[in-house]
Amino acid sequence: LSYARRAGLFGAYDLTPALFLRWTMLFPVRRFGRRRWPGATVLGSAVTFAAILSWFCLATMVGNAAQRFDTFQDLYEWFHLYFFALIVAGLGFLLAGYLQESIPDRRAALRWIFWGVLIGASPFTLLVVLPQAFGPKFYLAEEVGMVFVLAIPLCLTVAFLGYNVFHVQVEVYRRLASAVVSIV
Repeated sequence: LSYARRAGLFGAYDLTPALFLRWTMLFPVRRFGRRRWPGATVLGSAVTFAAILSWFCLATMVGNAAQRFDTFQDLYEWFHLYFFALIVAGLGFLLAGYLQESIPDRRAALRWIFWGVLIGASPFTLLVVLPQAFGPKFYLAEEVGMVFVLAIPLCLTVAFLGYNVFHVQVEVYRRLASAVVSIV
């Protein structure tokens, strides 16, 4: 890949868990009030990681030195731990919002969102990201781990349509069952 494309990929990969955590800081309960520093800290750390990884990647590509590649790989391992920490924190914020919610429809929608994120993020982080960081030889291929991520938009769609558009839980279950049967 060219350097510009690789830097763009690092930026997208680094910003994904940061934007997820930022979203869970605002939804369903706004945390930290109107303060901007928690969100700025999360996004700033992701941009910093992307810039550092991009710089070391460029240095490795230009210099073709093994020592620079080892430094890049060590930083990439640290990023995987950072990725895991942000995903766990985001799931914690979602769970706290679910437990605080008192309206049944919103609580049901939050349950869909929580399970979608849990099903989508857990296999990827536990079977792809963490094994790459700690080095066991039994990690799952990244492409296979990404299949589970499809649960996130599916559950977000069900939560939005079922509890914001239709407001009828029975209709959602019927349509979801029809969709699953059609897919199978």
